[in-house]
Amino acid sequence: MSNKRGHLLDLLITNKDSQILKGVPNVQRPNISDAQGNLVCDHFYVHSTLACQKPKNMRKDISLRMCKEIDMAELKKDIVDSFSCSVIDSSIEQLVEHYKGNLSNIFDKHAPVTIKSVILRPNTEWYSDDLEAAKRDKRKAERKWRDSKLEVHHQIFKEKCRTVCKLLYIAKETYYSSKIENCGNDHKQLFKLTKHLMGKQQQTPLPSSYSDLELSKSFADFFVNKVVIIRDGLRDQNVVKGDNMAFLQADVEFTGTPVLSFKHTTNDEIRTIIQKAPNKSCELDPIPSNLLEQCSDVVVPLISDIVNASFDEKIVPKDFKQAFVRPLLKKPGLDSEIYKNYRPVSNLFQKL
Repeated sequence: MSNKRGHLLDLLITNKDSQILKGVPNVQRPNISDAQGNLVCDHFYVHSTLACQKPKNMRKDISLRMCKEIDMAELKKDIVDSFSCSVIDSSIEQLVEHYKGNLSNIFDKHAPVTIKSVILRPNTEWYSDDLEAAKRDKRKAERKWRDSKLEVHHQIFKEKCRTVCKLLYIAKETYYSSKIENCGNDHKQLFKLTKHLMGKQQQTPLPSSYSDLELSKSFADFFVNKVVIIRDGLRDQNVVKGDNMAFLQADVEFTGTPVLSFKHTTNDEIRTIIQKAPNKSCELDPIPSNLLEQCSDVVVPLISDIVNASFDEKIVPKDFKQAFVRPLLKKPGLDSEIYKNYRPVSNLFQKL
């Protein structure tokens, strides 16, 4: 607002019962002048003391394993000792149970789950060593100015502040320019980076429900029923009705050479597959993929036995059919309350 002379007035507005304002605000002229000493601003600023505290840092409890501190020699020794017992003439299900149970117990022994409380901080990958040193100098100059109250120290502190702001801008500009260049022609990654810069959170919408258990059952029933409907539709399309009988078009006599058995794999073949496989893990894995690759020389023989037993019994173990299924919207903007707008994305048991 302005007064009769057209000068702007600064107002400090609070609620009537608010206790945030301490004392009477002090209105002062900033005395901003140019190089010749002429005032360049006729505005005033309001200086007041507020009774508020710095908000506490948000913390979160996370579970983690200290995998980097694992002694690989001891880990391999425990694996050899655990698998030294005879598993001859065991079924495929027994072999898998023996494999998963022993590896899980050994992993828990060498890298037990620990709970740690961490402070939630913003992503500052652009933070550089030069910026950290400049901020340290700024804090040092600020402490010196507050102790001495001298104008010369105040000017030094303001100069340090300008230096930090300049380095902060350069650090962010350099970091994100490099990120954009690395995206190249990948428009998906560029769009993801743009949303991050705009402050948009990547959240997966889900239908409303009373509990997570109810929601998971509803999704499971919907996806299972969807498979049944598709299967019945394919069966109806392939059925050809004849004289008082029906048969599938695909039910034709096979005239080729049948495959009666599979060739057994070897340890070298299994080791090569593990080394070439992507370094991904699933919550169902008894041990992370990177650790499995490091101790593959002692685990490969049992994995070979599992694969060959599966070939002989012509059975895929039930543990290898498990997966974590996460519902994702097919397209952004679809109604999150309609189940048919979701597609199931499964994270399978990655490595043996």
